[in-house]
Amino acid sequence: MRHELIEKVISAARSCIGHARYRRSALLYHAPQIVNCWTLTKWVYGQAGIVLPDYPVEQRQFCVDVTFDERVVGDLIFRTSVRNTVDPVRGDSVGHVGIITGRDMVIHATNRERRNGVFEESLGNYLKDYQHRGVGRFVVR
Repeated sequence: MRHELIEKVISAARSCIGHARYRRSALLYHAPQIVNCWTLTKWVYGQAGIVLPDYPVEQRQFCVDVTFDERVVGDLIFRTSVRNTVDPVRGDSVGHVGIITGRDMVIHATNRERRNGVFEESLGNYLKDYQHRGVGRFVVR
C-alpha cells in the first residue's frame, strides 16, 4: 500500500481508541462509534478509499498472503477467536482480524479480558490463547 494510504488507515484506527465501543453485532453504519473487528477494519480502510469485504474470513481471502516475518504497517493479521468461520479455500477457520501498526503492535476491536472497545497492543497479547491464521496485504495500484 502507498505510504499516504497507510497513514490514513493507521490514523483512522487510532482515532477509535478510547472512543469506540465493541459490540459483536455491530454493522458498518454503526462505525466508528460502535464496532467489532471486521467493521473496524472495513471502516478504517474505507477512510483511505479502500473497500473491503465484510467478515474476517472474507477479508483474508481478499488479501495477498505474506509471511509473519514479512508483515508491515497496514497489513491485516488474522487469528482464531471464540466464534470462527470455516474458510473453504484454506480449509481452516478464522474469527478475528486486526491491523498491524508497528513491528510488534496491532490495533483491533475487542471485548476480551473485560475490555470493551478499540485497543493498540502487542502482537504477543493479541495472539495469546488463539491460533495465528495469517497476515494479509492489499495491493493498491
